[in-house]
Amino acid sequence: MRRLKETRAWILAASYTAVLTAVSLVPSGSSAGPLEGWDTRLNPDLQNVLHVPAFGLMVFLLARAMDRGRLWQLGLAAVACVAFGALLEWGQAVVPGRFGSLGDVLLNAVGVVLGTAIRLAQGTEARAATAMHLHDRTEPS
Repeated sequence: MRRLKETRAWILAASYTAVLTAVSLVPSGSSAGPLEGWDTRLNPDLQNVLHVPAFGLMVFLLARAMDRGRLWQLGLAAVACVAFGALLEWGQAVVPGRFGSLGDVLLNAVGVVLGTAIRLAQGTEARAATAMHLHDRTEPS
């Protein structure tokens, strides 16, 4: 059962990353498939703000898939997501009508920091609840 849960977490993280990659690298105003012109329908300021939750969710999902209760894994997920965000921005330099920016890289990093903090808080709460449960079981009635 645990293996199935881990597999689902990895599939979800990989699927989300694939969608984020597709949305980031489709040419601006493209008439290619289901993403046709999506970027021309959004206000550029809104597009910029959306970097934060997009990368916050990305690191959250990746950290959840990697999670074995070790803090270094959360750090590794965060570094990987920041690097991936920078790579996407660099990749946009060769996509017609798109351009990468340092500002977007920074917004991606803000999202990663927030997503990492949420995952860390969630893990801390879970560990505290487990410790309380174990403490309650060992205390004489």
